[in-house]
Amino acid sequence: MQVAEKHHSGSIPALAGRWLAPAAVVVLVTIFFWKILFTTEYTWLDSPDLAHQVFPWLQFQAAEWHQGRFPLWAHLEWGGQPLLGQAQPGAAYPLNWLLFLAPLRNGQIQTGYLNVYYAFIHVLGGLFAFALCRGLGRGRTASVLGAVLFAVGGYFATIDWPQMINGAIWAPLVFLACLRIGQGERLLPNAARGGLALGMAWLSGHHQAPIFISLTAGFFLIFLFLRGIFLTGGRPQWNVARAAIVLFVIAGLVGALQTLPALEYGKLAKRWVGVEQPLGWNQKVPYMVHAQYSFWGLSIIGILIPGVVRHASGFLGSTGLALAVLGAAAAWRHQAVRWLAGIAGAGILLALGAQNILHGVLYAFVPMVEKARSPNAAILIFHTAAACLAAWGFDALAEAWDTTWSARVQRALLILGALVVTSLSLAVVIRGAESLPDDRPMLIGAAALTLAALWWGYARGGITRPSLAAGTLVLLMLEMGLGINYYQPSKHNKEFKSFIKPIAATTDLAAFLRTKNDPRVFIHDDTIQFNFGDWYGIDVFGGYLASITSNIVDHEYSEPQTRDLMGVRYYLARQPLRPDQQPVFTGRNGVNIYEEPKAMPRAWAAHSLFALNTRDELKTFMRKRGFDFHHAVYYLGPDLNLESCRDDEVTLETRQSQRVVLRARMNCRGMVILNDIDFPGWQATVGGKPVPIHAAYGLIRGVVAEKGEHRIEFTYRPTRVYLGAALTAIGLAVGLWLGFGRSRVIQLANG
Repeated sequence: MQVAEKHHSGSIPALAGRWLAPAAVVVLVTIFFWKILFTTEYTWLDSPDLAHQVFPWLQFQAAEWHQGRFPLWAHLEWGGQPLLGQAQPGAAYPLNWLLFLAPLRNGQIQTGYLNVYYAFIHVLGGLFAFALCRGLGRGRTASVLGAVLFAVGGYFATIDWPQMINGAIWAPLVFLACLRIGQGERLLPNAARGGLALGMAWLSGHHQAPIFISLTAGFFLIFLFLRGIFLTGGRPQWNVARAAIVLFVIAGLVGALQTLPALEYGKLAKRWVGVEQPLGWNQKVPYMVHAQYSFWGLSIIGILIPGVVRHASGFLGSTGLALAVLGAAAAWRHQAVRWLAGIAGAGILLALGAQNILHGVLYAFVPMVEKARSPNAAILIFHTAAACLAAWGFDALAEAWDTTWSARVQRALLILGALVVTSLSLAVVIRGAESLPDDRPMLIGAAALTLAALWWGYARGGITRPSLAAGTLVLLMLEMGLGINYYQPSKHNKEFKSFIKPIAATTDLAAFLRTKNDPRVFIHDDTIQFNFGDWYGIDVFGGYLASITSNIVDHEYSEPQTRDLMGVRYYLARQPLRPDQQPVFTGRNGVNIYEEPKAMPRAWAAHSLFALNTRDELKTFMRKRGFDFHHAVYYLGPDLNLESCRDDEVTLETRQSQRVVLRARMNCRGMVILNDIDFPGWQATVGGKPVPIHAAYGLIRGVVAEKGEHRIEFTYRPTRVYLGAALTAIGLAVGLWLGFGRSRVIQLANG
């Protein structure tokens, strides 16, 4: 394919042109984030999930990095949970590490850096889309248009969770690799590059976008393989098969740092998916949940009109949609365009979910599809292909590839704009301005009319090509501005219910709790909704998570006796939750802190053991009321031959996220118990010698210690994480070598 704009390679104009277009993408995408980058009035964080969950997640990880620890274990929520296993915090994503290393202010992550980080994600997505368009031979101007449309339109117009965006931005590079494989271009290097991009998507944390990107890439490569057999009369296309294997093997290796811990955790955890009870790994997400989060049929209108959306958006506006349609129609003779059109259509069908019977077949038979409970997220696939088609559309218009289709799209824009503007104007005249609560459709209609006039003028020679490019770009940006960041709240809007302001009202509660010796607290649901523990560095038995380990769920975590076992000494509530709780502090937001006298200490010793044989027996003991945790312990395993005595002394010496040190003076052989959650990867030593950890009460950690004084140390050394890190390093090295350096290495080897 010929690139529309050419320069002599190596010349100053060529170098300037080469870097000017990507720089334009950076500047143009950045402009859309002026509210958060250049003012202090707006924020992107003031929504329930972001303020209550994501913001504290990022804070915890930043604090760990600044204390010299890679965040592996979240010790401040639910008695401890594996951070990489939860996936969504994004601890394995290298680009997040830059944010975590940014300077803190009074120990807190700074919103200014968060704002830059949020804009940077979109800018990076724009650059990846620019690479896709250029890689398919589009001109620089057209590629800039496609990049802007991808970075701030469609999927990104409504999705503001960074862990979702981080996975989605890699779609253009994966698709570029697949399309180049389809065109027979340097199969091995392109497969390696696609694998690197897909692996990075899996490292991002959230699984939805990577699942749909992987599905699309996999089915496209299968299509290429079968197409090759058909075209060659039955001969298998092993080159395509090898490329597909390389792509997915490298993707699996690169993503291993995230996926291996997540798979381990998923099998030992239960997840809230939208039904009453949390589900285990071996339980399918009910299809009714997929139906609830499917792309609304009327949301197809939202591809043109902003605001008509359910969950995720496909918004392109009149400019983006017209360019994409023109690109598909006028350049249909190009193989890549036909493939992109097919990918766009597949994205719509996937997103429709329960409104498309084919999605049900995928749900029933294709692994991992049922885990992606939100089919609407597949609109990303449509959006990515449409952005690239829009670049083809601009080149088709500017270079007059097909004047018939250009004229048809112009007429469609004229009719559309006239209908929208006329109908809305009549509604206002007849019913008053209140009949138009959202005036954005009127602006879409006006943009369609203006675009039609602009294209008409260019077709008749009255408008130059630079003016065409500038005018089309301005209209595209004006329309995209009606989607992304449109609803960002202003701190001066008194009618807006802020989810961030209540955080500041809890600093006095945190200050009081910090005066206590490593307290563990419970927060009543109607008082504080955000992840208080992660934000302030205070241990909370609870937390706003998507999942928790099964041993907590099985132990009936909401029962008072479970909280006592877990050492919950302080309760944050407006009223006492148990009769014997005593108030010890009143916060300025009306929340009181109550002390619970029955709570177990953070560590103790027991000498009476109930060794159980089956999980049914274990669950029976879990439900016993009034069990003497101080002196007796039950667990699933053999008898440990404990001895009977009293008056041991067990103290907590050091507690960090991945290391806990106890001091124990034992009067006879017993089990020393730490009420932190038991999970694979924890190791223990008594007096420097490794000992096994027993799941005391089926929930927390216990080790056997003989008579005498001991230093007991628990450390988190997760095998899955270390193996995943090694595989990721191998994947990156192999992928970079095959994708970018192999030919140079071979050239050097050949002298």
